[in-house]
Amino acid sequence: YCLMDGYYRETITTYNVSLERFFEYSTEAMLLSVAKEIDIDKLWKNVKNQYERQLEAYYYMYASQFHELPQFLEPRKVELRNEVVHKGKLAGEAEAKAKAFGEYCFNYVRSTYKN
Repeated sequence: YCLMDGYYRETITTYNVSLERFFEYSTEAMLLSVAKEIDIDKLWKNVKNQYERQLEAYYYMYASQFHELPQFLEPRKVELRNEVVHKGKLAGEAEAKAKAFGEYCFNYVRSTYKN
């Protein structure tokens, strides 16, 4: 609805939040597969408000789980996210390409699927 109503800043934020929840869920699942006795809630509490640490945790868990490097986020997408979330940037439709950002987030999650 944000995209349809022209709220591009909120659109980017909403898409990014879904990506962050994907990192949280995936990190938790990978950690539980190797250390079931860990208190995940207590551990995550220390990084829940720190996006970069969540992303790093995901990258490291992915590498240890699958023995390969994860697909890293595109630096420009991270930069756009940071400008919108932390610097209050009011992104316009053409500049933000909000639909393209959503497609990027969706395709990123889909690309991590392992059989």
